Amino acid sequence: MPKIQRRYLDGCDEDIVALYLKTAANQLKRMVAARRSKSMGDIQRCAHKLCGSSAFLGLKAMANLLTGLEQAASLGQSQEVGRLLGLLKKEFGQIQRLRTASSPQVMKSQTLDTPPSSKRRFKIFIVDDHPLIREGLARLITLQPDLKLCGQAATTHQALKAIPVLKPDLVILDITLGDSSGMGLIKDMKLRSLKPLILVLSMHDESLYAERALRAGAKGYIMKQEAPKEMLKAVHRILAGEIYLSEKMAAKMLHKIADSP
Repeated sequence: MPKIQRRYLDGCDEDIVALYLKTAANQLKRMVAARRSKSMGDIQRCAHKLCGSSAFLGLKAMANLLTGLEQAASLGQSQEVGRLLGLLKKEFGQIQRLRTASSPQVMKSQTLDTPPSSKRRFKIFIVDDHPLIREGLARLITLQPDLKLCGQAATTHQALKAIPVLKPDLVILDITLGDSSGMGLIKDMKLRSLKPLILVLSMHDESLYAERALRAGAKGYIMKQEAPKEMLKAVHRILAGEIYLSEKMAAKMLHKIADSP
């Protein structure tokens, strides 16, 4: 198994990894059952959801397999789907054995980043339609001395109902939600004069969506395959009044500004 997987798993909180393993097992079972019933759409949707959480934990081999599975299911390639499901079961078994062997070495998330110098605890609200991502982020946030989770939502409707009441300092949201687009949610919050800081968390390439997210009103954009340490860095930077982008994306946008008339 690639060394990258062990490094990321050992750097994550035990509860986050345990939740991932439990959810991944259930989703893999559903994918196998869907294949027997020849429902490629179910396989495609499950693979897409599980890919986001694999990327969030840094499991690159698993994420790549799931991406291939999603594409094969969308094309109706039954034989390729069967092959990839077999590889996924093997990879998943290796991850479980690895966690059992290395669980005493788990690091707590408090050490991942240095918070801004303030005694205040900032309120964070999460909007994501994937329960695993919400629970993983919630666990990461509650372990920080300067942050507290004030609420979660799976849909834009739930978010727009809760945010005016809870008044979070920062909203972490996915741009791909079950009922609508996260971009639309940013615009709706702006129209309703809701003014929390917004960090977009997405598995979509930042080169396609980061600039659009900032123009819509977000203060940062981070991809789900980034490590938890980088997520905390993005949160603290935005709470400090700055803009967060990856170094690569920031450089790209600066070049675009410099080259424009």
